[in-house]
Amino acid sequence: MKQIEKALNFGIGLVLLNNLYLLSGLTRIPNIFILGSSLLISVYYTIVNWNSVKSTQLLLNWYTFLCILFSLFLFTIDYFLYESAIKINDTIRILLYAFYFTWTYLLFSEKQLLLHWVKRLAIWSIFLLILQGLFEYYQPYLWTFMLSENVEKRTVGRIAGSLIDSNSYACSLIIYFLIYFKESVSVFNLKKVIFLLGLFLLITYFNDISGSRQGLLIILLFLVYLLFENISFKKLKYVFVCIGLILILCLIFNEQIISYANQNPHSSVGRFLSNTDNKASQSNLDRQHSIYAGLLFLTENYFVVGPGMLNFASRWENFTTTHEPHIGFLFLLVQYGVLSFVLFYIYYLSFIRSSIAHTTLLFWAIFIHIALQPNTVYYGISFFVFFYIDLKYYSAKEALILADTHGGEVDVA
Repeated sequence: MKQIEKALNFGIGLVLLNNLYLLSGLTRIPNIFILGSSLLISVYYTIVNWNSVKSTQLLLNWYTFLCILFSLFLFTIDYFLYESAIKINDTIRILLYAFYFTWTYLLFSEKQLLLHWVKRLAIWSIFLLILQGLFEYYQPYLWTFMLSENVEKRTVGRIAGSLIDSNSYACSLIIYFLIYFKESVSVFNLKKVIFLLGLFLLITYFNDISGSRQGLLIILLFLVYLLFENISFKKLKYVFVCIGLILILCLIFNEQIISYANQNPHSSVGRFLSNTDNKASQSNLDRQHSIYAGLLFLTENYFVVGPGMLNFASRWENFTTTHEPHIGFLFLLVQYGVLSFVLFYIYYLSFIRSSIAHTTLLFWAIFIHIALQPNTVYYGISFFVFFYIDLKYYSAKEALILADTHGGEVDVA
């Protein structure tokens, strides 16, 4: 029975983290049926495997609990002041992730088995998104036909997979790779190095055709990490040599890079460097307008209260036609006002845990994604990263306790 439960858990994880329920254009299976079933199954197995000590260790559970509590509290205030239509999409989303990852945490008795599950889920997600990217790139209209009817078809010319948004697609793809890389570096051999290098180059290519500039930032973060953290580059002179080589190569191939950018203005490189297309400039302008609207919304509420997640969509639509604030932390501020600082504190705790568990690379990767997107705080990839940080943190704590008990040293990386 446990094997069936583990298979079911893994399948639901792939569906939720990669929004595979949106690929129902051919089957016509309602999304609500897939999401509702996933929630019920997750709740059932969480209850069956319940362990109050283990479940309360997860910061994402506290985050979910506080988001819902604050939203209900602000709703009672908002209800008497504004006419608002309740929308519970984000509430259901974070409840689903919280129950799913709690069930996952309770399912595995050993941390190493759970970390192996994380690694497997990451690599499967990578290959699924790559296959989606290939199909969408070569068959964009057929791809949009496969999506659910209630999904906006917006990605002809750029790829976004079942995650719909190009930035979410690219950033998720790269973050899955970073998790897989982190779980693969304990034992290196030539075949593994070649595989990881090939996979990295492939993901970099898919990031480029997605047009995600955020993805480029996370790739740069990873390269900086390799320079300063990898054993082969401990000496500072090697770091400077590598940086110098990169700069020299960029100068040598400068014309080719600019030519590529101008010929491919929708690529991530093109959106940085091209002068033949103004969509990137328009995107920047839209972001600025959304941030300005968010600041105005804050002043309207005296920086104290917001509508919470229940009434936010309705209040925002009545306030402006600009899309949601294109900064995740501002997005939380306009929703929760001063209460959002409690949620920021949970992010701070996760950063502390990532420092202890040597997973700060993942923390800063998801930080970039959250900082530059409107509501990434409620996406599956965010919950997955913070869940992974929690796992590594408790593995590190257990290793330290064992080392203290036996009077020796244990590697916690």
